[in-house]
Amino acid sequence: MREDTTGVDAGNGTDAAPRTLAGKARLLSLSDLDKRTRVYSEVAELIDQIESELGGADRLSSARRQIIEAGALASAMRRDLGVRWLNGEPVDPAVYATLCNTERRQYEAAEAYAFAPRDVTPPVRDYVRQIGEAAE
Repeated sequence: MREDTTGVDAGNGTDAAPRTLAGKARLLSLSDLDKRTRVYSEVAELIDQIESELGGADRLSSARRQIIEAGALASAMRRDLGVRWLNGEPVDPAVYATLCNTERRQYEAAEAYAFAPRDVTPPVRDYVRQIGEAAE
């Protein structure tokens, strides 16, 4: 990325240290962001949609939820760069392509884990009891 561009830092992170709180490293997470911002809303909505498509958040492992979050963040970064390019700003095509590839791989990984649909059929005795109670 050219030095005169603003926005997403394409660096490898070696020049940035984690924020500290009383001398201890403090890593940021999505929950640390201002939830009123549009970008947070879009990322959170995408995460919710993908989790729903994959059977619901309560059916996903922690690892799978992390994969989904990484894909949603890559999606937000990719969209930001795309809009900047459409707006006439210089964008590094390699960074854009890397984000596209990262996003695709994260979503492929999230789908690779087969999920078992939840059986919501009540046992026969409960169903018969419900019918009997309804008839009374």
